Amino acid sequence: MFMTRRKHVPNVNEVVADCHKAHEDHISQFSRTIMSARVLDEDGNMAGVIAISAHETWDEINHYVYQDPYTLAGAYAEIKIEQIDCYLLDAGYARAPEWFLERHPDLKPRFTAVERVGRR
Repeated sequence: MFMTRRKHVPNVNEVVADCHKAHEDHISQFSRTIMSARVLDEDGNMAGVIAISAHETWDEINHYVYQDPYTLAGAYAEIKIEQIDCYLLDAGYARAPEWFLERHPDLKPRFTAVERVGRR
């Protein structure tokens, strides 16, 4: 498995404006993403993405990342790929808050619901 961090260029929306469809097609064909998250800047604006992918080889992850139309268009100021050993996937003790499962009902079979007290 691999973790990929991508930092956006300041004008990322302009850079990728003409390649959304090609990006979606690429993801549909080559993605093995398990988890992804937006990386936010100090003001709460999206500054990049971080993802964990189940690609099995460096060739697979490099193709997925570097042949992505967003990458080819210049969307990222920095890309870092690290091989990881993910030790918690579909574990019997995996828990998620109710609000998360309400937003992602397709994930309910993978998690045990827990109600959290306090901030979310």
